[in-house]
Amino acid sequence: FWANFKKDKPAILGGIFDTLAKAMDILPQITVKKLHRMADAHLEMFAIAVALGIDPIEFQRIFNANVEKLQKAYAEANKFVECVVSYMGKRSKRSGPVRDIYEEILKSIPGDTRFFPGSPSAFSRKLEEEQDALKNAGYRCSRTKKPDANYILIEKIPSSCK
Repeated sequence: FWANFKKDKPAILGGIFDTLAKAMDILPQITVKKLHRMADAHLEMFAIAVALGIDPIEFQRIFNANVEKLQKAYAEANKFVECVVSYMGKRSKRSGPVRDIYEEILKSIPGDTRFFPGSPSAFSRKLEEEQDALKNAGYRCSRTKKPDANYILIEKIPSSCK
């Protein structure tokens, strides 16, 4: 294998560099309706796919499917999201002051809670940070400021909206 690779290495590198040169020419002309949050990388991958002759619609379909798989895997391995989902149980929604929901979820965690945010405000920020993972787990959150406290709403996303 390695002997063949060493022999073919110049042609492989040439192909890589030719593809990158084509992609760099294509890149300024590309417009994508909805960019992934890593927009530069998304555009560069799109340009490389086009340079390789991959249909743009097919590339976007594959890209979106891979992003979705990664987000689902992240949500499944995320202890914070797991706790929120477990807390929600069979409820379709839960609304209330951030402090109350924070304390209820914290009390529901068996064992070590060091991974969980240390305060209601940190919990509220963590909900914001993990909104994509929560969405992939089937939930969405919204925050509201009221004169007496900050409130959150955690609700199950209807399957027709997923």
